[in-house]
Amino acid sequence: DHSAEIQGTKNSATLLTLKIKNQNEISSGNSNANESIENAVNAISGNNGKIYRTKGYVVGIFPPRNSDSGGMSAIKAASLIHNKLGDHNKRFVQKISYGISVNEGDIISQKENGKLLFTPLGAGLVNSKRIAEIANNEILLSEESNKKLMSKVKTMPNADKSGMKTYSISKIL
Repeated sequence: DHSAEIQGTKNSATLLTLKIKNQNEISSGNSNANESIENAVNAISGNNGKIYRTKGYVVGIFPPRNSDSGGMSAIKAASLIHNKLGDHNKRFVQKISYGISVNEGDIISQKENGKLLFTPLGAGLVNSKRIAEIANNEILLSEESNKKLMSKVKTMPNADKSGMKTYSISKIL
């Protein structure tokens, strides 16, 4: 859960943000698109991320764990979400328009009753949302995530959009 005031420790985290761009259309229709979206979102918790929902966005918080900085878990979850939503779009009439971003950000976090409480610091969450808006049925990495993951993920730079450098994944190594 996102909390305005918590006492905790400052951590760097990888943020995966999913924006469903045609959510109003999907909500008003009678399709299985919502089921496909929820099925895809489960990839976040399935890869050790915490799910946070806010005003049209689903954010996966991937704090560092053991040998994983959180980045590869986020990439795996993003890839699963992208594949599941892409599969839905191939099979069903009601298409899902989406964008996925992977970005780095600082958070203050603490565990309370087994739940991760966090407060985002700086522009990490805002930038993650902006990149998800830019993404067109694809996964885009921020410049910071690209640098962090360059030994594990091969990427291609995109033209600057909205003053932000983004990278598309060409191969997960």
